[in-house]
This record gives sequence, structure tokens and C-alpha cells, in this order.
Amino acid sequence: MQFSLQTILLVSMATLAMATPAAKPLVPHLQVLDTRSGELQARGEATVNMFSGDTCNGQVDSYSVANKGERCVPVPSPKRSISITSSGCTIRTHSGTDCRGSNFKAGNGCFGVLYGSVSVKC
Repeated sequence: MQFSLQTILLVSMATLAMATPAAKPLVPHLQVLDTRSGELQARGEATVNMFSGDTCNGQVDSYSVANKGERCVPVPSPKRSISITSSGCTIRTHSGTDCRGSNFKAGNGCFGVLYGSVSVKC
């Protein structure tokens, strides 16, 4: 029985492809190279909790952002306070539902403020 060179190469490549283990997943989305120091730094991430009460109480709606650039989230129902846990992100509340209008730059912690939308920039 004779096989052509193309058939032998095809079978050899298929066998090699099946025998090669899958690559391990990398996690580059959690780190970025700081070009000034040449070291890897964690990228920004933020968790935003929006509350109906004045002191971070009542009904809560939450979302998280990690390495997503800029994001605008309109509040799903009237909110009166906001709690933020952030690392490397800038969070602002806005009077408009489109991240426009009067705004308040919020840091980590709980803040009593009326708002229609929240912008996160990491």
C-alpha cells in the first residue's frame, strides 16, 4: 500500500496538533507595563453600589468595572447615596442620565448625593 507525500504530511500534522497540549491562559488584562519603571502594575478596577437611602442603605444596584476604559451607567431607579471601592479609577456621579450635567467626583467610601448616572474611567 502506498501513500502520497501529501497524505503522510497531513496525517503527521494532524497527529502533532492533537498531541500538543493547550496553551495555558495568560492574565494580561490584570496587569500593564509601567514604561517608566519597567514593572508590571495592576490596572484599575471599581465596584459601584448605588443606594436608594441617604446613608448607603435601602435598595441597592451594583456593577463592577475592570480595565474597561470609560463607562457610563444610568441609574435604574432613584438613588440618594453611593458606595465605591476603587483602585486606579475615577468615578463621578452626574445629574443627567447620560453622564452630563453637574457632577461629583467620588472616592472610596459612602457619599450621600443625588445623581442620575455614574461614569467610571479606568
